[in-house]
Amino acid sequence: MRKYLLVLLFIVFKTSMAQDYTLRGTVTDATTRLPLQAVIVGVGNKGTITDELGNYNLKINLKPSVAIFKLISYETKSIPIDFSSTDMIIDIQLKPSNKSLDEVVVTASKFEQKIAEVTTSIETLKPKLIEASGNINMQTAIEQVSGVNVVKGQVNIRGGSGFSYGAGSRVLMLIDDLPMLSPDAGDIKWDFLPTENLQQVEIIKGAASALFGSSALGGVINMRTAYAKEKPETKLRFFTGMFDKYEKPYYNFASSPQFNHGIYASHSRKIKNHDFVFSGALVLDNQYHQGESTKYGRFTTNYKYHFKTIEGLSVGTNLNVYRQHANTFLIWKNDSNPLIAADGTLTNSFNNRFYIDPFVTYLSPNGHRHSFRNRYYYNDNKGIEIKKNDYQSSFIYNEYQYQKSFGDSSGNELKFTLGAVSTYSTIRSDSIYGNKTAENAAAYMQAEYKLKNILFSFGTRAEYFHVDTLPKRFIKVLRAGVNWHIASATYLRASVGEGYRMPAVAELYASTSSGSLNIFPNPNLQPENGWGTEVAIKQGFLWGAWKGMADVAAFRTQYKNMIEFIFNYYPPNPNYLGNPLPYLGFQAQNYTTARITGLETSFAVEGKIKHTTLIITGGFTKINPLNLDSIHALNKKDRYLKYRNNELLRLNTDFEFNAFSIGTTIRYNSFMTAIDDAFNDLIPGVKAYREKNTKGDWIFDFRASYNMVKFNSTVAFIIKNLTNHEYLFAPANIGAPRYFMIQYSAQF
Repeated sequence: MRKYLLVLLFIVFKTSMAQDYTLRGTVTDATTRLPLQAVIVGVGNKGTITDELGNYNLKINLKPSVAIFKLISYETKSIPIDFSSTDMIIDIQLKPSNKSLDEVVVTASKFEQKIAEVTTSIETLKPKLIEASGNINMQTAIEQVSGVNVVKGQVNIRGGSGFSYGAGSRVLMLIDDLPMLSPDAGDIKWDFLPTENLQQVEIIKGAASALFGSSALGGVINMRTAYAKEKPETKLRFFTGMFDKYEKPYYNFASSPQFNHGIYASHSRKIKNHDFVFSGALVLDNQYHQGESTKYGRFTTNYKYHFKTIEGLSVGTNLNVYRQHANTFLIWKNDSNPLIAADGTLTNSFNNRFYIDPFVTYLSPNGHRHSFRNRYYYNDNKGIEIKKNDYQSSFIYNEYQYQKSFGDSSGNELKFTLGAVSTYSTIRSDSIYGNKTAENAAAYMQAEYKLKNILFSFGTRAEYFHVDTLPKRFIKVLRAGVNWHIASATYLRASVGEGYRMPAVAELYASTSSGSLNIFPNPNLQPENGWGTEVAIKQGFLWGAWKGMADVAAFRTQYKNMIEFIFNYYPPNPNYLGNPLPYLGFQAQNYTTARITGLETSFAVEGKIKHTTLIITGGFTKINPLNLDSIHALNKKDRYLKYRNNELLRLNTDFEFNAFSIGTTIRYNSFMTAIDDAFNDLIPGVKAYREKNTKGDWIFDFRASYNMVKFNSTVAFIIKNLTNHEYLFAPANIGAPRYFMIQYSAQF
């Protein structure tokens, strides 16, 4: 008996010793040979993920025969394990997937996921299309996305926004997941965005406040900048452009054409554990309006350091410094002189801005990800003729975020995100705003659970606000969604989410004028709030040399306390009997309850016909933007929200053959049904012009380029508004005439 017991103990001891193994190695891209981060490495019920250098280390105590390596947008790979040693090294290469639905996005849930598996509508914009189309800033580039247009600098997604003189935005602009709205006006400074160092732009359509807070009421635009790759890279782009004349000779104020010029450059490289990116731009943008121009310079850096002694730990900072001199056109003199500004409405200013973003991220060996990101954003605006519009503003943003993924060998997976945010803003001015402060604190949670072919998503946010004289407020919002992979390339999704927006300081306190236009403060504004929902289906296909996808979404959004600038008489007190003219103007007000319903289709197709590659992307959006407080009004225009185009069409085509490429961009905006009556009644020519032009506007752009492979460079010729179509894009603002551009770009 003692003999058998000793044998049994020996077998148990031998077995336990044999089950103690270490599996380690590096995972790289099979094409670029670059390390791949966040690759899931699984053996049985054990798993880990790779760090920023592609390294992994996994302890296992069983003897399954296969290790699985999985990463979004790459083909999954299974490797048999040889248990000849207790310390096993497996270095592998993963091949990129060839399926269009495997494109990766981050913004929808704050972690990487396939675009087909998100629960909300999201689209991407690539640097290649932005450059090829000759866009000199992000404002013109973003209008190539279906369902998106920009009215006088204010971005509008699916009719969620209108036009409010640059104050307040219902679309949140991000750079690298951090807010990029100005602390004073709450608007987007398009020329400030570093398009010369761009990885990808991601656009969420619909309420996203549960993840991103105030101003994400109508959507989010996230501009993700690029970091250094293994091989040093330098990019250059030069352009020169010229505006044509309108067909009506009395429109044209200048005897000679208006020219603009620019240069963009970037350089990136790795030096041991250091990643560096340097980029910048110099632009002289003479516009087609008399006296309107912008001159600016921008310098940016991205830096990251990877610790050798602590795997997965990195620190860094991003910096953007900008200086601008601008003459800005507001409204026309009349419809016979649309390129000449109304008296006193051409403003002249200097602007200095910068932001700096220090950050720390740590990805532990067992997959816990911690990040601490910060931003300090400073803005100094100086009016040249109108000193009362001088102001300085600053914005401090701090965010801690924790993420963890849990999965099993059957493919079920839970992704969990927790975050905490604090902000503090200051505005200093003698006149236009006075001295103001604002602060907030928030906590949020996002969870996504994938059960076989169904993904469930849930998020919530609680946020505290205090804007100077306003009462302190506490807001809670929820969102939920589901994505059902019902067939091999068919995805059905549905989502519902709440949103909100605190009034911008400019909407609350701005007191200024431009010519005869007066702006009055309204410190009694209430926050906007609402909700949105959608049901959609995405279908992908892969047929021989052709691949693509089509997406159809039905959506509905509802707002309460919607803020609009309303023209009226605003005396200093109800009993005022003096001259009324100084108190006629615009004031931000909680205007209405609104409902926007609509349908949107979008698609992308890429394939080959012999030696020619064809790429087509686009979409059509139709909305019904109702003012619910006036839905039964006899006048049809009063039933609609102001400054909306009820139909939008976007279409991009590119033909690539050998070293040549030819492309087109087509944009259609339907007639803007409703505007403020003050434009019709007080600004000469607006009413008459609108009555003559009610059919909507088609804008055609053309581009052709030649790739000089030997010199790693491309020469392009671009024509915008090919037909020289005349149109209004905003009240008393005529669109640009035909524009010619020559562009040279190089990469080495």
